[in-house]
Amino acid sequence: MNSLEQIKNIIFQKGLSEAATEFFEVINTLEAEFKVLDGNIITVKKWNWDYQEALDFQKTSMNFVRVHKAYKVYIFCNHPHCYTMGRGLQKGQIASSAPLISFSPADQKALHFPLIHIKRGGGLTFHYPGQWIFYPIVNLGRDGVTVNTLLEFCLLNIVAVLKEHFDLPDATCKKDYLGVWSNDHKIASMGLGIERFVTSHGVALNLLADSSMFNNLAKINPCGLKGTVYTSVEDLIIASGTKSSKRPILTPDSFFDYFFDILVKKAL
Repeated sequence: MNSLEQIKNIIFQKGLSEAATEFFEVINTLEAEFKVLDGNIITVKKWNWDYQEALDFQKTSMNFVRVHKAYKVYIFCNHPHCYTMGRGLQKGQIASSAPLISFSPADQKALHFPLIHIKRGGGLTFHYPGQWIFYPIVNLGRDGVTVNTLLEFCLLNIVAVLKEHFDLPDATCKKDYLGVWSNDHKIASMGLGIERFVTSHGVALNLLADSSMFNNLAKINPCGLKGTVYTSVEDLIIASGTKSSKRPILTPDSFFDYFFDILVKKAL
């Protein structure tokens, strides 16, 4: 039985629903790699995915997960060059947080790539083909999943892979500026969207160097931080000057393989 047949059996085993039918129709035509974990986790992997098309698939997945609460959809991807703008200061956040998400419309003139407005917390962030992105679509409150456990699962396991397999011993999480850091450089950013208790969006890790993107970042302030704060795992490895025959080739696929091993052992 291939993955699509397995997914079809899983999502239709308790009867048809409009959300399940739509979800299967979409994945049946999607050029992506699918896997099933523990009978209720569907992973979808597709590189260089158009941002709007991936966003539409997130919405389809959210509808499916909202109706079929026992299931989770884990999306792994990256996107062509673009920027995304969140909704800014969220209910319950203090005004002193405003500089972290402030971005003047006039600053859009400094952007070299398309800007897309989306429904997640936070401000301006960026995507490019050298990233590794994880969008977990899950029901909050189901199986003990909370916002905090989801954030910790994503960020701490990214740090674990970077330390164990890619020689970044200084990789860590910073609570004040949500993401993964290596010393004073930010290499991953996280922002969640929540709609009727179902999550969307997620975490983006800068794996590969990209001069066109990072040169443009120097002119703006993603998430209120200086653009020069952001770097990639590749740049950090080069700067360290360390060479290792055991270090795997740095690609979104290789990082996915190590992260997937974690999912197999202890999926959220």
